Amino acid sequence: MYKVTIAIPVYNAQDYISESLLSAINQTFKDIEVLVIDDKGCDKSMDIIRDIVNTHNRGKDIRVITHERNLGPANARNTALKKATGEYIFFLDSDDTITENCIEILYDKITEFDVDFVSATYQKIYKDGQVELVNNQKKAIKGNQNIANFFFKEPRNTTIESTVWNKLYRLSFLRDNNITFIPDKLYEDMIFTFCMILKAKSCILLSDILYNYRIRQNSIMQYNPRNIIPIKEIEDCLFFNTFKKSESIRHKDSSFFESMITQIMMNCFNDISVIIDKRKIISEKISPNEIKEALSYPISFSEVCKFKHHKVLNFSLFIFSKLPYWIEILLLKIYLKLQRFYRKIR
Repeated sequence: MYKVTIAIPVYNAQDYISESLLSAINQTFKDIEVLVIDDKGCDKSMDIIRDIVNTHNRGKDIRVITHERNLGPANARNTALKKATGEYIFFLDSDDTITENCIEILYDKITEFDVDFVSATYQKIYKDGQVELVNNQKKAIKGNQNIANFFFKEPRNTTIESTVWNKLYRLSFLRDNNITFIPDKLYEDMIFTFCMILKAKSCILLSDILYNYRIRQNSIMQYNPRNIIPIKEIEDCLFFNTFKKSESIRHKDSSFFESMITQIMMNCFNDISVIIDKRKIISEKISPNEIKEALSYPISFSEVCKFKHHKVLNFSLFIFSKLPYWIEILLLKIYLKLQRFYRKIR
């Protein structure tokens, strides 16, 4: 039916949805359906959308699918994956916008090079008007091993972003590999991207700035005004790390396995460090078993001995994971104090 589907999950976005929807429907590339997923908010977002559908000259290209009740962003995106009619799909959050030539540029590249996905650069826009550019390399990568090596080896600020938006995906690639979102998890986009990277065989990275990511205080990923961290955010973070460890075992024979394990375990260590540091403002207590599980190393010592890179680091992480809980906590507190001291003297 269409070349491209732009999927917009909508939940209580009345202050932003008009600008977001118009940026999607006013694209220079015309063969687009805009798929709005009504996730049953309680504000006037859908009234604003219906007004645009009825008055815009391309209103017929906006299709609304309504959930019976609020199901959350992961389910809304899964609905889009099921119902999209485009050959390619692009996810746009309801409080963000895209440049008018966004889809044209992405579509031209994904069809020219016949790749599974294409990713561009974006900018963060803060409430005070400050703009922060997130740079992306201009690069074509062929082969699953090469894509995964790039994703797991490169420094975080130069690799493929884990955000689900600002990428154009071949819809058949996602469907054929059953790449979907895990419901009811805050880090569903990161899990989605992690799984997608392990399946993709080709991609293009662009340096073009095509997406405007709005940072707002009441976003789902921002702490509430009392600065209390919800226990769900902590639990979902721990789930994400456990999920990655379990998935990584399937790729022991891959060239990127060492880099993947190193990145995962360093993320686990850093996340637990933050949890220990912020434990006084977490809404509920994290149990010792949850901490131990998060720090557990997914492979044996003999397998670590076969590593060719980052061997000392992985030895350290492996040994640390085997220590008694109270020693782990003590060392983490010392580590945090050293970090704070280092920041002071810099």
